[in-house]
Amino acid sequence: MHTQDRATRRIGGARLALALLLGATSLPAAAAPWLPVGDRVLRNDVEILAAHGLIDHLVMSWPIPKGQFEQLRDNPALEQQLAEKPEYVRRAAQRVLAYLDAGEVTRVASLRVTNAPAVVRDFGTSARNEVDARLGVDYESGNFAASVRVGGMTDVDGTDDADFLPDDSYISYKGWLGLRYYAGWVEQWYGPGAISSLMWSNNARPLPKIGFMRDNPKAFDTPLLHWLGPFQINGFLGYYDENRIDDNVMLGSLRFTINPLPGFEMSIMRSSQFCGDRNGQEVNGRTCNPFTAAFEVWNKDGDANETNDQANPVEMKYTHQFKNVAVSPYIQTMNEDTPPFVHSYSSHLFGLAFTGPWGLAGGSWNLTAEFTDSIATYAMFGFNRRIHGLAYSNTGYLDGFRYRGRSQGFSLDSDSQLGSLALMLVDSKGWNYRLVYHYVSISTEQLQAQENRPENTAFRNVVSRIPRQWNELNAGLSMPLGKLSLEMLVRVRDENPPADIGDQFEAELGMSYRF
Repeated sequence: MHTQDRATRRIGGARLALALLLGATSLPAAAAPWLPVGDRVLRNDVEILAAHGLIDHLVMSWPIPKGQFEQLRDNPALEQQLAEKPEYVRRAAQRVLAYLDAGEVTRVASLRVTNAPAVVRDFGTSARNEVDARLGVDYESGNFAASVRVGGMTDVDGTDDADFLPDDSYISYKGWLGLRYYAGWVEQWYGPGAISSLMWSNNARPLPKIGFMRDNPKAFDTPLLHWLGPFQINGFLGYYDENRIDDNVMLGSLRFTINPLPGFEMSIMRSSQFCGDRNGQEVNGRTCNPFTAAFEVWNKDGDANETNDQANPVEMKYTHQFKNVAVSPYIQTMNEDTPPFVHSYSSHLFGLAFTGPWGLAGGSWNLTAEFTDSIATYAMFGFNRRIHGLAYSNTGYLDGFRYRGRSQGFSLDSDSQLGSLALMLVDSKGWNYRLVYHYVSISTEQLQAQENRPENTAFRNVVSRIPRQWNELNAGLSMPLGKLSLEMLVRVRDENPPADIGDQFEAELGMSYRF
């Protein structure tokens, strides 16, 4: 991707020494101000570096700004530190540094083809419809960055009425207070899960927004707040530009993440829908001010507020290194429009991940067990009382937290459960071999009964109107081949007869070319 002269000028002595130590390897990269959502290997590499103390342990909020890697990129002692690490850590550092130093301009063409889009969507990129094609260019120079994407996809499910597909297009500038500001269609993944996120994921397409994040999430210098450790603030204001029951709805979100102890990361987050009209008529009492909406924080059945809110009062991940194996338990909760712990209408995600070396040439393995449950509980950890149909739904905002027919969080939508066991192997060249088992349970009889009531306008599951259960086995291979990246996926499930939301056997091919 670079000549040796350019590498010498741009990456400095420590990174050049690392490149010489590990040998030249062609890896895909992008001229971008952050590491984006969608690359499983890149995320695994970042988590390896965090587990070994080479970067701050802020790995639950994606995209991750490049400023977070300053301690890696501008570290004169990096060669010595890496010499003391296992080979798979050095390979992870090499891939991350190669991605960070892509140059000022990169061009990309991508195509994904499948006979049926995946029902279960994880952190990795997969086709949202049968054919998904993109062309684009990325530019980064100094504090400014921009990306332009144009493309299209077939409409196989009738849920997406967009003709203009600018996903992943944006402009960004690092400016006042060391914040990186952006405007555009930026994908986000907020949460520790590798398979699912309750709050914000790449399940739905990104909606247009303006936002900010700290470019370098270093700790406060003042003794009073230094104990918080490295911290990140993410905020955005978005607009639902689609045909909805409630039109002209705005979305505001604020997320705060800290790394107070080595290996320990925790976040709190709140998102609010506000404004909006129905059939061209103003809805009485609805808040249409972002500052007012930000403080509509208390809500209960007898005293409802004027916004539709989601919050995660509990989101934590802890990573501890046992010799060469990193162990990471994690949890994420999501409350629907209610107080934090009692009367909370909470959904839950639990996970446990293990990462270690594979062979002697620099490969790594990751084994992740994860369970996600969007059948809301009355109290945060009161699993004996369930409230059906509330996740992502709201009687004041009838479309709920969904965009273009998909939940903006959990891919199975409301009243669903997903148990997953995923094994990923990454070899020294960055090739990714993946085997995943899912137990899928979509919707419930209780939610189906609500959906069938004529007076119901809010509570539903957009994936399936009737309950579905199946076992699913996924296998995948991704191959970085210099400027070209290839990915092949197959999915097999045992539901019989097959549902109208997929096939018993599904295959997908993805190609991306950067130059």
